[in-house]
Amino acid sequence: MRAAASRMRGRENLVGAEVGVEWGEHAREMINGLSIDLLYLVDPYIVSWLHCFPLSNIPMTVEESMRQYQAACKRLEPHRGFREGWKIKWIHKFSWQIDEFEIPNESLDFAYLDADHVYQTVKMDLTVWWPKIKPGGMLSGHDFDFPSVRKAVEEFIREKEGEISEHGNDGKNVKSDWWAFKK
Repeated sequence: MRAAASRMRGRENLVGAEVGVEWGEHAREMINGLSIDLLYLVDPYIVSWLHCFPLSNIPMTVEESMRQYQAACKRLEPHRGFREGWKIKWIHKFSWQIDEFEIPNESLDFAYLDADHVYQTVKMDLTVWWPKIKPGGMLSGHDFDFPSVRKAVEEFIREKEGEISEHGNDGKNVKSDWWAFKK
């Protein structure tokens, strides 16, 4: 499990979100390693990010997008659904399209952002997801070593008078994580 998500260990009955699911590996690690009641998985898995949102830095073919989604579904199959005891809910939208009716404000113990890495879209994600975090909850993300991600996160958390923690590359090809707890 990535460094930021591991900060939720020891808490019970978590409700969280992973924004940018890709292959589903990190979602599975969080489900297996944390006490999660519900994990929202937010990823549009659509044709080409460049055609849908021109600021994106993640060009993708239809085939690649479908391979990712199929792999994530297979990896997470034991946890999917909406019945009691099932732990995940897929939302096939861009992260910045989620409103307070889909995921209510102050309903999440944590959100882990790993979607688009362009400055403007990171800022949009932070703006959308911060209100969804409960007081005492954590907003976090991946790839803090990307200059655009670092700049957006530092500006946003400074505006909220929060404190950022980070975990750098551990030599195992794991890029740096960041996290901030909401007061």
